[in-house]
Amino acid sequence: MTRLAPNPACQNSSPATARFPWILVALLAIGAVCFSGCKSSGQSESASFASVEIRGRGATQIEETTTAVFLEHGYTIKSGLAGLKFEKEGSRTDQAAYGGWMDEGKVKIRVRAEVVPLGSGAYRLQCRAWMVKNPGDPLFEAETKLSGLSSRPYQKMLNEVAGLLK
Repeated sequence: MTRLAPNPACQNSSPATARFPWILVALLAIGAVCFSGCKSSGQSESASFASVEIRGRGATQIEETTTAVFLEHGYTIKSGLAGLKFEKEGSRTDQAAYGGWMDEGKVKIRVRAEVVPLGSGAYRLQCRAWMVKNPGDPLFEAETKLSGLSSRPYQKMLNEVAGLLK
């Protein structure tokens, strides 16, 4: 049996040198956390997802127009204790991403909207959206909150509401 000679390039590495990339990654991660700024605008989380400001209209009129726009976009009205609640069937992509390929449970998009008084005749219409796996199932329903990166279609609908109320 022949033995290979050790590689001289590998003999010069010390344990500290082998750990260097991990130390660098850890320091970069800590720095990113420490130096990342927090933005506090005084708005609720829903307002930062999608919102519009509407002046000169009442809350009831804003809610009615919002309901009409969501119905026009294929949503159904769901009763909720606070604010407006809408649902619609998720797409095939939504099903694959949030329900799995083999899962029989359906995925729906759930949107909660509310009209918040700002004073002097102004209101903020804001909403937040979730993907809901097994909607209506008391044991297996699971909501996944959508990130702000997914807010574009909801912002467009709220802009449509604001445009209709001008």
